[in-house]
Amino acid sequence: AQAAVKPKVERFAPYTYDALAVSFYQSPRWLDSKRSTQQTYRNIIERFRARNGHKDVRRVTTENVERKLTSMRDTPAAANNLRKVLARLHRHAIKLGWRTDNPVEATDAFRTGKGFHAWTEAELDAFDSQWPFGTRERLAKELLLATALRKSDILLVGPANRIGDDLILHHSKNDSGTHVPMGPDLLEALRTFPGGHT
Repeated sequence: AQAAVKPKVERFAPYTYDALAVSFYQSPRWLDSKRSTQQTYRNIIERFRARNGHKDVRRVTTENVERKLTSMRDTPAAANNLRKVLARLHRHAIKLGWRTDNPVEATDAFRTGKGFHAWTEAELDAFDSQWPFGTRERLAKELLLATALRKSDILLVGPANRIGDDLILHHSKNDSGTHVPMGPDLLEALRTFPGGHT
């Protein structure tokens, strides 16, 4: 009988980003993360490793990190995501005893926009005039105002979330829940929307 073939174990030079990433992927923090979070972070880590995997984690300075982030100024959101991931990797390096500091902490994130405009009372009134009770748009506006949910979460709200005049909501980003009493405008939007009960 032939001996079973053992799976190949990735081995990298000690103290490199390659070795750090492999260790990070086995850490409790990583293993407890949501699959979607793991996929997002892994994509960023692996792109970084492709060019920097051989580099010694102990020798990286804040200046090195700042230079890398500055080179990405044309894609500020990507730079900020890399900054977040590198901060976590370097915190892991501290836990391993490879570093005593985190070179990412002194760097600054890019501003990625001016935020979202908050509607004025006049703008809300104009919207309500255009989209009266009974329309899908009015129901969407009342749900969004009442719950402040993210788009990805609001799309999942339905009859199962309603208990009497209350909504029991789930927030996917931090896996938490919220209990929201429905006000008169949301109740009216649900009552008047055709099929609003579903």
